[in-house]
Amino acid sequence: MADPVIIHIYGLIDSNTFKKAQFCAKKLVLSASKYFGEPIIEKMFEFEWMHFIEQQKQEHRGEMWVFKHNELIFINDELIGGYEDLLKWAQNNVAFEDDWSLPLYFVLTEEDYKNELKAKNRDLMYMYISIDDKPEGHFLIELFSDIVPKTCENFKAISMGHVTATERLLTYEKTIFHRLVPNGWIQGGDIIRGNGSDGRSIYGETFEDENFAIPHNKRGILGMANHGRHTNNSQFYITLTATPWMNCRYVAFGQLLEGTELLEKMEEQKTINEHPINNIMITKCVMLDFEEDIDDNIPDFSIGLEDIPNKADEDETQENDEKASTENEQIQNGESQNEVQKESTQESSSENLSVKKEIIQDEEIN
Repeated sequence: MADPVIIHIYGLIDSNTFKKAQFCAKKLVLSASKYFGEPIIEKMFEFEWMHFIEQQKQEHRGEMWVFKHNELIFINDELIGGYEDLLKWAQNNVAFEDDWSLPLYFVLTEEDYKNELKAKNRDLMYMYISIDDKPEGHFLIELFSDIVPKTCENFKAISMGHVTATERLLTYEKTIFHRLVPNGWIQGGDIIRGNGSDGRSIYGETFEDENFAIPHNKRGILGMANHGRHTNNSQFYITLTATPWMNCRYVAFGQLLEGTELLEKMEEQKTINEHPINNIMITKCVMLDFEEDIDDNIPDFSIGLEDIPNKADEDETQENDEKASTENEQIQNGESQNEVQKESTQESSSENLSVKKEIIQDEEIN
């Protein structure tokens, strides 16, 4: 018996086409289980996805250089492409039909997004940024609080506003990123002077290096700036590329999950002596609450797509037309308009998100 066909799907977790590709693969298994093995699904957030695609471009080259899809699909380790390529392959090989409705994909994609965040079981934070006093968006930050709990608690407390024993407020709000090193990192968090010469921790002026377990192996890693061993305060940086020379010198404590375009805007800012000319400011930090905040910040999965009518919508429209006609007759017959409006209100339904590597490895982040 021939080996089963294995469909391997990588994708951006908030993409509807990624969800459609998953359904397509699973439906193929159900319709021809003796030919298909269980599909392999790998979900990624924005920064992880961009990093993955860059690696694939280096490995596969060719058509990958112009790859624009939000999902990447292999069949038995052979690159197929995106969802439309998988659908075409399925239609040519097993007479497959895509008969799922788009509204269903929106709901399932949103649910998947929420569940994947919850499954991380780590502290997650939104950090809002303005450039030259113009709001530019926010980062979604994952804190490795299970690996470096003391470091993460310091960052989290200052992000939310920490009042010291002497009643001094420590906060990142309204502070700037004072240093931008091209192809290196962007640095902020001087909550005392704002120019990189000072800082404070919730444990005192400084605190010790907790550990160096998290590598600086990609863009979007957050770490504590220092001026020597065990001198961490409030200053932190975000890497713009892999910076392995930072390993065992600076304590990394988190990573960006979302905000790729925002980070690009930040690193494009003009500088004088590595100081951005336009203020890049942290305007607000919000810890993600799965019961409240996530619904306000979740991507709009239906953006750019037309509403799709269904039978239930048509029936409701017809019912509303009939009610309106009845109300008009009642008003014409002298009945109270208030009573008609009351009846209509009671029956109404409720309302339905090379680069040059010029980093000098001996240069201190301080």
